Amino acid sequence: MSRNKARRFCASGQFEEAVSHLKALLRQQPLDDELWLDLARCYLESDRLDKAKHCFHKSVRLNAKRVDAWYGYAITLEALGELSASLEAFQTVLQLKPDCEAARQRIGGLYLRTGQYAQAVRTSERPACGV
Repeated sequence: MSRNKARRFCASGQFEEAVSHLKALLRQQPLDDELWLDLARCYLESDRLDKAKHCFHKSVRLNAKRVDAWYGYAITLEALGELSASLEAFQTVLQLKPDCEAARQRIGGLYLRTGQYAQAVRTSERPACGV
């Protein structure tokens, strides 16, 4: 079984095959944060949000500097309606990668959704860029 084969299964919508392959690989390498991330993405793409949340969380616990895992975790939390936790995860993305405009926009949107309008404005303010 290979990681690439599992990724191909997931990319082609063959989620059960992908999950099966990834779980088998994780039995051999339970501390591989990238395998947990692959499994999380597969669950997310197949709308199994609770399982995706668990796997993204496992990935970021194993490698706290993994921006793509934090971003996926934040998206999943937002989809589950866990807005405060999602906001914290997106803020972690920005701490790790300050130029991530997608995370900044998501944070602004979360502030708006939670009625934190001043924070939303501050989040969207950018330097004048020399103008």
